[in-house]
Amino acid sequence: MLVRTPEKVRETGIDVKIEHEVVSLNVKTKTIEVKNLQSGEVFTDNYDRLMIATGAATVIPPIKNIEKAYTLRSVEDGEKLKAKMQDESIKKIAVIGAGFIGLEVADVAKELGKEVCVFNSGNRILENVLDKEVTEILEENLRAHGIELYFNSMVTSIDTLDGKTKSYN
Repeated sequence: MLVRTPEKVRETGIDVKIEHEVVSLNVKTKTIEVKNLQSGEVFTDNYDRLMIATGAATVIPPIKNIEKAYTLRSVEDGEKLKAKMQDESIKKIAVIGAGFIGLEVADVAKELGKEVCVFNSGNRILENVLDKEVTEILEENLRAHGIELYFNSMVTSIDTLDGKTKSYN
């Protein structure tokens, strides 16, 4: 969310509209009615193919002391996490969850020179999204870049020692 501004996305040829709401949809004419939430203007747009990507809800697992962890669902969350990950005294990052957001965080942490471990309760990354053959290739690439992957692992507690947060499973 913080890496690519709407302007940067537009430079790639994608028309991004922020603070807009789709208020109606007509699948027969392949049109949508869109309201600009700042001006109140309503306009019609068309599409060839429609994908509805409303986002996902953050899943907070039942982990003791979970409030010591960071979540990433908003720009504010991203700003806090970015500032924390740039702290050079932090050497190792544990990521709970191997979905798109968790893997993006792991990748950024690795680029910042951190040791990275990803814990996932399932048996592979992106298991609800991609086929096993694809995830095996991605997992191999992550490992080749030094990211440790732990599957079928449930983090049960986050504890603080000497002011630093440690995760245990």
